[in-house]
Amino acid sequence: MTTLTRACTGCGAHLPPDAAYCPTCGTAATSVYAREPRRAAPEPEVRDRLQRALGPAWEIRWLVGRGGFAEVYAAWDSQLKRQVAIKTLRADLATNALVRERFRLEAETVAQLRHPHVVPIYAVGDADDVVYFVMPLIDGEHVAAAVRREGTLGVDESVRVLREAAGALHAAHRAGVVHRDVKPENLMLEGPERRVVVMDFGIAKIADAVDMNLTHTGFVMGSPQFMSPEQSAGERNLDHRTDQYALATVGFLMLTGRLPFEAESFQSYLYQQATQPAPRADALRADVPAVLADALARALARDPADRFPSMDAFAAALGESVATTPAFGTRRRWPSRDARAAAVRALLARWRRPAGVAAVVGAALTAASGGALSPAAGVRQASAREAAVAAAERAMRAEGAPAGLAERAELVQRDSLLRWLGGALGTAGAAARAERDGTGWAWRVSAYDRARDEVWQVTVAGAGTRVTGLERIAPDTTSWGARLSPAAARTLAERTLAVHGWHVDSLRPIAATVPRADHAFAWRVPGSTVRSARGDSVTTRVTVGVRGAHVALYRESADLPAGAPSAWHDLWLEWKGGSLVGLAVLVFSIATAVGVRRSRVDDVQWGLGLRLALPGVLALLAAMVRTVWLDASAPSTADTHGWVSETIGFVVSAPALLCALAGALAAAESLSHQRAPLLFAGTRDAVRARWDAPELPAAALLGTAAALLGTGLEAAVAWLAQRAGEWSGALPNAFELTVPPLALVNGILGGTLVVAAMALAFAAAAARRLPAVVPFAAVAAVATLGALPVDGPITAAYGVAWMLLLAFVVWRFGVLAGLVAAFVYAGLPDAVALLRADTSAFALWGVVALGVLAAPSMLGAAALKRRR
Repeated sequence: MTTLTRACTGCGAHLPPDAAYCPTCGTAATSVYAREPRRAAPEPEVRDRLQRALGPAWEIRWLVGRGGFAEVYAAWDSQLKRQVAIKTLRADLATNALVRERFRLEAETVAQLRHPHVVPIYAVGDADDVVYFVMPLIDGEHVAAAVRREGTLGVDESVRVLREAAGALHAAHRAGVVHRDVKPENLMLEGPERRVVVMDFGIAKIADAVDMNLTHTGFVMGSPQFMSPEQSAGERNLDHRTDQYALATVGFLMLTGRLPFEAESFQSYLYQQATQPAPRADALRADVPAVLADALARALARDPADRFPSMDAFAAALGESVATTPAFGTRRRWPSRDARAAAVRALLARWRRPAGVAAVVGAALTAASGGALSPAAGVRQASAREAAVAAAERAMRAEGAPAGLAERAELVQRDSLLRWLGGALGTAGAAARAERDGTGWAWRVSAYDRARDEVWQVTVAGAGTRVTGLERIAPDTTSWGARLSPAAARTLAERTLAVHGWHVDSLRPIAATVPRADHAFAWRVPGSTVRSARGDSVTTRVTVGVRGAHVALYRESADLPAGAPSAWHDLWLEWKGGSLVGLAVLVFSIATAVGVRRSRVDDVQWGLGLRLALPGVLALLAAMVRTVWLDASAPSTADTHGWVSETIGFVVSAPALLCALAGALAAAESLSHQRAPLLFAGTRDAVRARWDAPELPAAALLGTAAALLGTGLEAAVAWLAQRAGEWSGALPNAFELTVPPLALVNGILGGTLVVAAMALAFAAAAARRLPAVVPFAAVAAVATLGALPVDGPITAAYGVAWMLLLAFVVWRFGVLAGLVAAFVYAGLPDAVALLRADTSAFALWGVVALGVLAAPSMLGAAALKRRR
C-alpha cells in the first residue's frame, strides 16, 4: 500500500495533515504530497553520486537547500571559474524514469527562454539515475524573506517586482510553459539592485508525473496560499491565468503584509477562496493607488475568464498604476510596525535577564569602587572652584588689575606629569604630591582687561587657597614703566616670593629664561626632587619674570624630565578620543563611498554624506594644525593667541565633528540597509522625534545595562591599577561649567562619533559579506593603538575591552542601543565625581546628572509597561 504524506517545500520535512506551517523551519505549509520514502539516502551518499554524475567539470561545495522534489547544491565551475547552482531530483524520485524525463524536458524548455528575469540554464544532465541541471547561483534573497524582514514593501518596489516577474512569466507562457508554483520563495531579488529572477519553472509537470504513478486521486501541487481556485480544485488543464492569480497574491502580500484570505487550515482557506471575493489592497493600505488595487482585484478574480487575457496585459495595467523607478532609486522598504515590535519582543525575551544581571553587577561595582574613577585629591581641588576664583581676584587686584573684569575658570590637569609621578611614587604618593604643590591639578582663572588690552591668568591650587601662577600679558607694555636695573628687578622678584610664602634663603637660584620679560629669575625648591626607577627626576621650581616695573610672570612648576612624554603627549591625549577618530572615520567614509557608489546600493543617501564628509576632513585638519601651532608651541601657560586659539578650536572642531557624524552615519546606513537592516532599526523614528518607536525602549534598557556594566568594570579596573602602582583616573570638565550636567553633551558628541565609526565598520563588512570578526578586530586594533601610548597596561587592556563591549552592543542591538550605552558610560563618571565633591552645590548637580543619565532607561521601562 502506498503511503502519502505532506512534505515541507522549505526543508523536506513531513508535515501533519492540519499543519499551517512547518514545525521544523517555519515555512508556510503547502499541499505538496509525496510518496513516503522507503529509505532516504544519507546526504554524503547523495552528494557522492551527484559528483560522479557531474564529473570534473563542476565541484560540489555545499548544500544550498532542499525542497519537496529537489535539492540544490552550490558548486564551482572549474572551466569558467564561477560559482553555479546545481539542482537535482530527490533520490527517491530520481528512480522514476518518467519523473526524470519530465525534469529534463522542462529544464530544456526553460533553457530556450531568453528573458533577463528568467533564471538561465547552463547545462542539463542525466547519468547513473541522477538527473540535474546547472544554473547561476543567485546572490540575494527571495521575496518571502524580504517581506518577513520588512513587513511590507514600498508601492513602487512592489510594482517593479510584479512587472519584472510578469514579464518573465509572459515569456514562459508564449513558449507553452505554465509555472503553476508562483510564490514569494520562487521570486529571487538578486544583488543590491534587487533584480527579480523567477525560479523553479516546470516543477508542476514533475508533480504530474509523480501523480501518474499514484493510485490515489486528489494529488495537488502548489502552495495553497498562492494557488488559483481552479488549481486548488485539482483541474489539470491549467493555463497562464493560474500564474496570474498566484502573482497577484504575491503582490497583495508585498503591499499589505498579509494574504488575501487568512485561515488556520487548508480546507478553510479553500472555502474562503471559493466563496468570498478577495479584499482590495487599498482598503488595507492607504497609499496603494486605486488603479493598482483594481489591477490586483481583477487578477484575483475567482473565474479565470474575469482575469486579464495575458500576463502582458496584467503587467501593462500595473505600469499604469504608478510610475516605477529603477531598483536602486526606489523608496525605502521599511518593516511594518508589528514586525518591528515582534523583533523587539524576541530580543528582550532573550536578553532581559543577562542585561539585568549586568546592570546590577555594574551598579554594585560602581558603588564599591567608583571613587577610583576620579582621584580624591583632584575632586577636592575641583570642588574649590569658588574659593579659587576669589583667590585669583585678590591676586590680580594686588598686582594692579581693575575690579569687575569678566572671568573664566578652567580646571587644569597635567596628565603626563601625574602619570610620571604615579610611576615614581605610586598612585597615593603622586596624588599627595600633586595636591601639595599644585603640579597635578589647579584652577586657571583668566580675565581680559579691554581698556588696557591685557590678559590676566592666575593659577590656584591647594583647595583654592594657594596661588601657584600669575601671568600678565599685553602687546604694549610702555605703560608698565621703565626697565629696572638687575638689582631692582631681583628685589621685586624676591618681594614677590615673599608674598607667595617663600623665603628666598630656603631656595636655590638657577638659570632661567622667560619670553617677553626684561629680567628672569628662577629658584629650585630643595627637597622637592622625585626620582624614578629609570634615573630621571622631577624638581619643583619657582620662576619670576619682570618687565618694566611690574611682575609679568610668577609660576611654580615641576617640568617633566628629558625623554618623558612632552606637550605632544598631552596633545595626543586631547585628540585621541575625538578628532583623530573623527578624521579616520571621515577618510574611511569617503573611501567606502567611492568604492561602492557605482554599485548603487543606495543612491539617495550618498550625496549628502559625501558633501558633508569632505569639508569635515579639511576642517579637522585645520583644527589639528591650529592646536599644534598655537597651543603646543607656546612656552608658557598662556600666550597672546590663547583667546583666538580657543575660538578657532570651537568654531572649527565642533562643525567638523558634526560633519564626521553625518558622513559616517549616512554611509553606514546606506551600506547596512540591504545586508544588516537591524543595525539602524528605529533611528528613522528617533531622528523624526517619534518617541513611540518599538526599538527605543529596548535600546534604552539594553544600552544602559551595558553602560552600567562598563562603568562598574572600569571602576574595579582603576582600583586594581592603583593598587598595582599604575596611575589611572581623570577629572571631568563638569566642574568648569556653570551648569555641570551640560558636560554630558560632550558624551553625546564623542559617543556618537565612536558609535558611528563602529556602525560604518559593521555596515562595510556586511556589504562585502565579511564575517563579523573583521570589524571587531578593527575595533580592537584601533582601541589598542589609542590606549597603549598613554595608558598603563591594566588600564589599556580595559579600554580595549570596553570598546569591544560597545561594538558588541552596536552589532547585536543596533546603533540606538550603542548611542545610549556611549552616552551613559561617558556621563556616569562625571556624575559620580560631582557626588563626591566637598560642596553641596556640586553634589546636587551630581544628583541631577544621574537623573539625566537614568532618563533613557526609565522612559524605556515606562514604554514597555504601557505596551503590556
